[in-house]
Amino acid sequence: MASQVKRHDDTKKPHAYVPGLNLPADFALPDLTVVREEGDEILEEMRIPRDPTIQVMTPEGQSMTVNRGLAYNLDYSNLFKFAMYCATEEVPDDILPQCIWACEWYIRAAESSTVEQMRFTKALRPDQGENMQFFLLQTVRNKAAEYVLLPQIDHPAEALRHLRAIMKSNEKRSGLYDHWKENNELMVMYAIALARARTDDIEAKALLSKGIDPGSKLDLGHIVRCKVYLARVLRRLGEVKPAEELETWTINWFKKNPYRIDDNTLVPMFTTDLDPKTDPVLLGLGGQKWLDGRKRTVKTEQRMGRLCRNCNRMEPEVKLMQCARCKHIFYCSRECQKANHPYHKESCKEIAQGLQRIAAMKASGATSDARRALQWQEFRSLPAHPGNGILLAHALGLRRDPTRSRTHIIIKNVEHQPHATHPHDYFRFTNVGVFKLADVWPEIEAIMCLNKGEGKQYIKEMLEEFDSGPGSINKLGGEQRYPIFDLAFSPVPGHIEGYLSYGGVDSETLSRTPYDPDWRNKMNRSGSPPGPVVFRRKGIKDAEHVF
Repeated sequence: MASQVKRHDDTKKPHAYVPGLNLPADFALPDLTVVREEGDEILEEMRIPRDPTIQVMTPEGQSMTVNRGLAYNLDYSNLFKFAMYCATEEVPDDILPQCIWACEWYIRAAESSTVEQMRFTKALRPDQGENMQFFLLQTVRNKAAEYVLLPQIDHPAEALRHLRAIMKSNEKRSGLYDHWKENNELMVMYAIALARARTDDIEAKALLSKGIDPGSKLDLGHIVRCKVYLARVLRRLGEVKPAEELETWTINWFKKNPYRIDDNTLVPMFTTDLDPKTDPVLLGLGGQKWLDGRKRTVKTEQRMGRLCRNCNRMEPEVKLMQCARCKHIFYCSRECQKANHPYHKESCKEIAQGLQRIAAMKASGATSDARRALQWQEFRSLPAHPGNGILLAHALGLRRDPTRSRTHIIIKNVEHQPHATHPHDYFRFTNVGVFKLADVWPEIEAIMCLNKGEGKQYIKEMLEEFDSGPGSINKLGGEQRYPIFDLAFSPVPGHIEGYLSYGGVDSETLSRTPYDPDWRNKMNRSGSPPGPVVFRRKGIKDAEHVF
């Protein structure tokens, strides 16, 4: 099955990403050509056992005995930097063994070296000390575990060695240490590695069971993964009935949410630790054919966008109920609905009135106007449409400066496409621009038919709602979150209603998503990219590249 893993497109430039580490926006990986050259140079070293220590000398003539890993890091700095910081799933297969080798040597060196030795060999900067040495060691251990868990390597026992070392070091450094509370992602990785290694199914069962407990506060992706592996562990332990219950749940969930979990997480679940001819979940989904041929539909996209407006929880963590009046917003409980009511009541009223107008259009025979209005309501809230998602974070430059999320807005001109058959194509973005809010209050108010000063109040209330729910700190995962404001409208008077909305992006997503300077060309599924937005009032400048 490993040969069927979808790998990184080698024509695309790999980017830096380390879980839990916010790298500078201008952090760059070494050129892949240079990394490959160094990877070729060390192939012979990889085959020959070497003494653990070596004498190194600086250009100034100073010498010191150090762990050989520090000498390797000094001589093959590009390979080591790439191995430590490249997004795991983007490391090309041809240099993956060398990257694992580099991580192993760095770990040995960091475990046995002094700060002075690390600084001498430039593994630490002069201003960095023991804390950074510890942090980098833990980071590289985690990276090494990720590498060996990849389906094309599939050495879960090796991953357990690194993960146990991380946990033991944390305990030694901090005394009493609650691993689930401090780093539940690490514990999920450890539990899954344990299940895949098949060395202790009793412990694997206990850990995976804790992962699916509501009190664990894991995100949806981790909960689903824990259920998949727990079902396999239970079957091996002979606990067939609870295994079948979990399998039925996961089959139904994946059928409804085939793209909720990204391929980098999904594919390993169904390419390792199973027999594809007998695995109940994979067979229940349709086997390899399902894995390779999953389709996005409007229903699956709409389901992906459903979450509690107040707390951001989503199914199956909670059962969501639709607002009966606007039929646009979802809540997980009466308590969340009440908490969010001060922010939702006006928009709820406006959306409900919009539905009434559409019904009146239909009744009067204005079917084309009603159809356009309905398509606008559907289009503007499609979560999977590129023009409503991560491309807006690229437009704002949030990876470089996240504070722009509260000071800038994306403004989009749209044009109705009456003959389109797919919801993504109902409207086309003709013009897109990034502006400082302070520069465009009159334009926002004119587009939204607001009185002077109401635009600023509108945005203020949106920020209050954002901060009062999961807010700038995500209650479910602890990640810093940033709002994204965008205003979409048609320059044709009376064509559609202007729509001001906000979304959000967390720091983890920004960290693992490289800035895409080509974001404009991806706003529309087809046709020419949007041009700049030009206002009649003079002096309003696009602020996309003004930092």
